[in-house]
Amino acid sequence: MSLREQFFSFDDALAAKGVPPLTRWWREGVGAWLDAYQRGHVLELWACVGRGAAKSSVLYKLALFFALFGDFKVPPGEIHFAIVLSRLKEEASKGVAIIDRWLTLLGIKHRLAGDVIELAEVPRGIRVVAASVAATSGWRAFFVGRDERSKWGADGVENLDADEVDTSAVAMTATHRYAPTITTGSAWGKFGSFYDAITGGTDSNRVVLGPAPTWIAAPHITEADCRRKERDPRRFAREYACEFQATECAAFDGDDIDAAFAHADDHDAGRADRIMVADPSSGRKDSFAWGVVGWDLPVTGPQLLRFDLVDGIGGSFFRTISAADLVAKIAKVASENGVRSVIADQRDAYTLDSHFARHRLAYTPIAWTSESKPRGVETARRWLRERTIALPKHEQLRRELISFEERLTPAGSYTFGARGSGHDDFVALLITAALAHEAGEFPLPRSSRRIAPRNDPGAGFRPQGSGLGGHFAGCPGRGF
Repeated sequence: MSLREQFFSFDDALAAKGVPPLTRWWREGVGAWLDAYQRGHVLELWACVGRGAAKSSVLYKLALFFALFGDFKVPPGEIHFAIVLSRLKEEASKGVAIIDRWLTLLGIKHRLAGDVIELAEVPRGIRVVAASVAATSGWRAFFVGRDERSKWGADGVENLDADEVDTSAVAMTATHRYAPTITTGSAWGKFGSFYDAITGGTDSNRVVLGPAPTWIAAPHITEADCRRKERDPRRFAREYACEFQATECAAFDGDDIDAAFAHADDHDAGRADRIMVADPSSGRKDSFAWGVVGWDLPVTGPQLLRFDLVDGIGGSFFRTISAADLVAKIAKVASENGVRSVIADQRDAYTLDSHFARHRLAYTPIAWTSESKPRGVETARRWLRERTIALPKHEQLRRELISFEERLTPAGSYTFGARGSGHDDFVALLITAALAHEAGEFPLPRSSRRIAPRNDPGAGFRPQGSGLGGHFAGCPGRGF
């Protein structure tokens, strides 16, 4: 029996116990690699597929298959492992629980202790652990799986030295000449070893599957379902269509920007009290920008976040105007527009708070962090995309919106800023408004027209609380 047939029988045995079987796409791809492995010892399998297409399940099945049936010699007194490396500790814990359950369903005796599963009848086991150099040191392995390798630098593991983990993981297999290495992930940025391997394609050392959209690798999930879950075109392309993202791209769509400046400035059925958002500056390089903004309720359609005005003073103004006089100028604008509160980022908050207090204006700083800024950009992008934001004529703001870039770093995080040596002081007003909205700082429109709730951050909606043996037909014993 070939490895392909043996693995399919193993998958069928799990399916008979209620575990979802691999899709045809996965079976064809994994089967082709198993043929290459058996025929010429091609040790590496790389797969790039969209979200929800069972990447982790494939890794767990292959790890367990090689642990049960792999032809690996383990010296007396030792236990060697199939090791799967996950991005996060929580994902690893989930994987251990899944494999433990599969072994129980198949009637295979084993012991579970933390992140280690030991098989009772052979000196082998399975470990599913969060990727780190420590986790890949001090163990002997006959199988290495790397789950979501494309995103190891994201979501809380930004200090991970992925290349060192790769090196240490492969070194665990030094005593097993034909130990396979399986690597899966979804599309991410156009950089790194995962991107290079996937775009490099199949060669004498590896078999590459994909990139494949979710609905191709997992046909029970439709493209329409994926689009409903992710309406942002770029995120959809990356997460579901499995298209690698450029390291630098415009943060906002040009058509969405044009639409925001094209909104009519009248015909409102309701109008909320206004607040002022500001982007402070020391007056040496950047502009000190401010805007008056609030929710309107048009005669028809959803609520509209309207910037009534956007203004600012250019860099180097510290030579010509004092902080007190500048705040007095801004306070006059606030008074003319019925504004009682000013919201800005945390820059110079201590000094500005006291200056604005003299004009009876509440000053609320909102911290911009590596976590909050991407959220603010995403909310602003959604307002623009869904046409729920109106901007006044302001050429500098338009230019800044067009040149504002989203950059994906090799560490897996996003940074944002103006292209080249440009400025983003006026764009910062939209991001601050988004964070202010998130913090509940915006009053809602007063109107006799009933507002239908919408599950959308731009609509003011807030949800209300309330031994394998006979179980494995077709695989005659352990060993290929």
